[in-house]
Amino acid sequence: MNFTLDKIFAGVIDFFAILLPGSLLAFFLQGRVESYLFGDGKLFSSIPGTYESVVFIVAAFILGHLVDSIGAWLLDKYYYDKGAREYYNKNFDLTYLTALEIKNEYLRNEQLKERIFDNNEVLRKLYEKHVEDSEKGNQKQVSGSAGIMKVFFRKMEVRKNVEKAIQNPAPATNREHFKNNRKIEIINTYQWTKRVLLLSQPEALAEVNRLEADQKFFRSLVIATIIIAVILIAEGAVDSHLERLLEAAAFLILSFFSLMQFGKYRFRNTERAYQFLIAMKHGAETKK
Repeated sequence: MNFTLDKIFAGVIDFFAILLPGSLLAFFLQGRVESYLFGDGKLFSSIPGTYESVVFIVAAFILGHLVDSIGAWLLDKYYYDKGAREYYNKNFDLTYLTALEIKNEYLRNEQLKERIFDNNEVLRKLYEKHVEDSEKGNQKQVSGSAGIMKVFFRKMEVRKNVEKAIQNPAPATNREHFKNNRKIEIINTYQWTKRVLLLSQPEALAEVNRLEADQKFFRSLVIATIIIAVILIAEGAVDSHLERLLEAAAFLILSFFSLMQFGKYRFRNTERAYQFLIAMKHGAETKK
């Protein structure tokens, strides 16, 4: 039963996050690139009428994965995690920190990492090289930058050093640094929470996955509409068409509202998952 539900959830998320934005982009590009790619002497031969739908679905699937990957890299890492999360989070991250405490109660991340580090010579050598390369990269980044970028990277370096000092006041060895490095974990709290819900509360997981599908849809829609707007701006600039620029403005407005929806649903998605975990942990005590 759980296996079937998991497959259904994955299909729903793929449909909203990949196929819908990919179909929008494929439909927009179809008339613009078809004459250049298909036909006699072109990259591909002409498409028979019976296969046009198949080609469109394949193109939508590929483009959907492309915009989903760009959105995951650009919006998750640089937009949400670096700033927007603080805007949507009004509760000092207490829900996440409580879920993290519950996870650490059962999955002792630091102790497990320490044991793995001690028993795996290959890992030790790889991590030592990683630390050495990171230090060289930071020095080169600071010394090779100029003007405002130089100041920016210096501030980043100072901030990283302060964060390291707070998290690990005296990292005497690579072993201690590896153990206390919060960026290195066996499984992150959100994914661990989803696996727990899958094993014990699939109905709760259905709600979490519905919100995840929503936030991934809007994340991909942001990238797809920006790509469309850029193409329309280029066409308007080349042909001096005011209509194209107005259409581009409309897509940029849609992109902005999609960005707002993405941040809202992403916060709701993770918050709901952590709330279910907390309820599972303390629900029995509440009943008593």
